[in-house]
Amino acid sequence: MKTVLIVSHELLWPTNTGFRTRVVRMMRWLRGQGFRVVLLAKVDATPPHLASLFAGDCDEVITVNADSSRGWFLDTRRRVWMILRPLLARLRRQQQTVPAQPGEVRPPTSAEVRAAVFPHWMLDHFRRVAGRVRPDVVICEYVYMTGVFAHCPPGVLKIVDTIDVMSSRAEKIGALGVQDPMGCSREEEAALLRPADVVIAIQSEEARLLRNLSPSSNVITVGMDCPTAAAIPVDRPGAAPSVLVVGSDNASNLKGLSGFLEKAWPLIRASHPDATLRLVGNIARAVAGTPPPGVDCAGFVGDLAREYASATLVINPVFAGTGLKIKTVEALCHGAALVTFPTGVEGIDLGTGPAPWRCAETWDRFAENCSTLLGDASARTAQRHLALDFARASFSPESVYAPLLKVLTSGQ
Repeated sequence: MKTVLIVSHELLWPTNTGFRTRVVRMMRWLRGQGFRVVLLAKVDATPPHLASLFAGDCDEVITVNADSSRGWFLDTRRRVWMILRPLLARLRRQQQTVPAQPGEVRPPTSAEVRAAVFPHWMLDHFRRVAGRVRPDVVICEYVYMTGVFAHCPPGVLKIVDTIDVMSSRAEKIGALGVQDPMGCSREEEAALLRPADVVIAIQSEEARLLRNLSPSSNVITVGMDCPTAAAIPVDRPGAAPSVLVVGSDNASNLKGLSGFLEKAWPLIRASHPDATLRLVGNIARAVAGTPPPGVDCAGFVGDLAREYASATLVINPVFAGTGLKIKTVEALCHGAALVTFPTGVEGIDLGTGPAPWRCAETWDRFAENCSTLLGDASARTAQRHLALDFARASFSPESVYAPLLKVLTSGQ
């Protein structure tokens, strides 16, 4: 049995972000293919009952932190991380979009973020773990982790799962009015990609960008598989129309929600005064204190499938961002009638068939698409069928992981 060692900058639990969901599903697929899967994750503190959190997803979880590392740099690295933790939390809450006030802590620099993602003490742990588990394959999550490849045993297949094209983040995230310290230059990213035998892009457009960055790299596209609903949602007779948004509180989602509430939601409410907007996930925190009229801030829910099944309409109002829009994939797999912007479906290969979503270029058009679908049951039903048929063909494990299976079985 071959062993796959996955190296992550964070523990993949709880699976409340697109990144974590994507990697956990890939680990689950790898185990299903007969690989032994070991996760090496950097953490602040190891949660209790760790093994049970990943039961069925991987064979072994190894968590490491600065306290368990060796070397003279321990105390310094720990102090740096203690400084960076609140800065990164501030970054995630997007507070860097507000001009700094006197005495306010500055956002972290790119170098500081990279040091926090991949601290040098990780190398000691990686060498020890790799020596013990003797992996046949090492998969690094994000390009900034590729420093471990120089310390792999001979003959190991080295794969970087890029998740994002970091050199394109500055422009795309900058469109949101947000500084992005995770970005880097094209030259820096190309250098980080070179040690990898295989480069995974999360969607086809980013695969093209990565091939341009590193023409000699073997770039493959591996998105995210997602289970599909047994049938399309069925509207409840007499129920008020509802619009569902599912998401985390990252910059793209927050900017999209803000624009929707300001420019589209009033137009939709004018056409459908009884419509409600349900916010599921951490994105609900953005307006939980003073929600606008008709907005229901649900936050975390235990049964996401039930949310999709009961929604009249699902929207993904992101108009800028990077990577694969996991919530678009989930909505399609639940057979939802979906309205989004081009960014929301970027990198999802449509083929020659009709689009299983409605795509808008402006907020007025976005509102019009929503209002039309809310008022036309037959149009909703037709789009739901298109969505579910497309998802079954596009997001099955066999379809998504075929390129990865090829390199794992061929060795390159």
